[in-house]
Amino acid sequence: MKQSMVMALVGMVLAVIAACGGSPASQVGRSPTPSPGSWISVDEAARSVSLTLIAHYSPVNSGFNFNGYERGRMVVTVPDGWKVTVECRNNGPVNHACTIANGPGDTVPAFPGATSPDPVTGMQGGQSNTFTFTATPVGTYRITCPVAGHDQGGMWDTLRVVAAGLPSISIK
Repeated sequence: MKQSMVMALVGMVLAVIAACGGSPASQVGRSPTPSPGSWISVDEAARSVSLTLIAHYSPVNSGFNFNGYERGRMVVTVPDGWKVTVECRNNGPVNHACTIANGPGDTVPAFPGATSPDPVTGMQGGQSNTFTFTATPVGTYRITCPVAGHDQGGMWDTLRVVAAGLPSISIK
């Protein structure tokens, strides 16, 4: 292939990458994700927080992620005794669910009501549901997809219930 044809091909590839919203380096391994603040809404007076969890947000970890994060990289912090409302959405082609569990592989919720309906079967792509629970006691819990093999595949993040403060999301 002539050098001019190679250069033209490289130029076209770079143009396509730029049109898709990024540099070549930003496209390797991870899809762009919005600010974590867009997934949380806090009502301090009511001591309540709303959290959006999007299963299969991106192709990261073969789609086994919440909001583009997997294996505990997203940490949601909530004060003890706060009411938490979770909107769980499935953007993927396979069934997913959302559950707050005690540890790896758990399918039983750590708190009463802290799970999607039918969490072991999950919901189909394009579906969503909402659940509410009270975050207590203080401790570290797992935000997981209890559909068989998903937690083991890395589809989990972290919920920390702390003694005081305000709800937040951080990425590690």
